[in-house]
Amino acid sequence: MHASIPTMYRGIQMRSRLEARWAAYLDITDWKWEYEPVDLPGWIPDFIIYPPWDAKPILVEVKPTRCIYEFFESSDGEKIRQSLEKSAALQTDYSDFILLGVSLAHMWVLLRGEQWCTIEPFSKEHIDAWREAGNRVQWKAHR
Repeated sequence: MHASIPTMYRGIQMRSRLEARWAAYLDITDWKWEYEPVDLPGWIPDFIIYPPWDAKPILVEVKPTRCIYEFFESSDGEKIRQSLEKSAALQTDYSDFILLGVSLAHMWVLLRGEQWCTIEPFSKEHIDAWREAGNRVQWKAHR
């Protein structure tokens, strides 16, 4: 696994360029988000996103993965699973969870803590937005 590259986006120091790219993608696609806004038992989600249809906020974790099974088998996956279970027991407002991987083709959602689904298909607009998000967070030399 590669070391993450801390990246500044919209004045926020993010822990990785991948997190910054997802933030840029959310901006381009008009999703409201907050970066590391809550400290849940044993885990700080990378984002909370607010769906445009005014549903409950959704917890989001960004990991450089192409396979959801890698996430499940990792210590991070176990830590997040336990935190989600504790949060559910506390009856928080968070019932859905999204895992964002290395690209649009690597997104998964856990609905109401019960069922994992892949998020697809994507329109040309989404693919263009992902490319633009990458352009917005690329390294630039200081002048």
